[in-house]
Parts: sequence; structure tokens; C-alpha cells
Amino acid sequence: MSVFERIELWAIGKAIKVKNFLDDEKGDTNFISILIILAIGLSVAWVFITYKDKMLVWVENTIPENFK
Repeated sequence: MSVFERIELWAIGKAIKVKNFLDDEKGDTNFISILIILAIGLSVAWVFITYKDKMLVWVENTIPENFK
């Protein structure tokens, strides 16, 4: 067996392993869903922390106008 044949067999083996890893979805969906929900929650928290003073001023000015 030549060196090139060995390299080719090694590359094919690695390609099969990568394909099997990417196609195997055991538990991946739940993990990805958790990451997405965590990212959304952290984004919302960041928005509230960053703009809380502006939001509080807006709420204080808007609520009295609506109840007059």
C-alpha cells in the first residue's frame, strides 16, 4: 500500500467520522434550544440594564398622562 493510498484512506475515514458527527442529533436539539433561550434572556436583561433609566422616566411621564 503506497503512502498516497494510506493518506486517501485516512482522509476518507476522517470524512466519514465528521459526517457521522454532524448527522448525529442525539440531544443536540435540546442543547441548541437552551443556548438560544439563554442568549435571548441575556439580551433582554442587557437591554433592561442599559436603558432602565430612560424606561423609568418614560413610564413616569406616560402613566400620569393616561390617567388624567
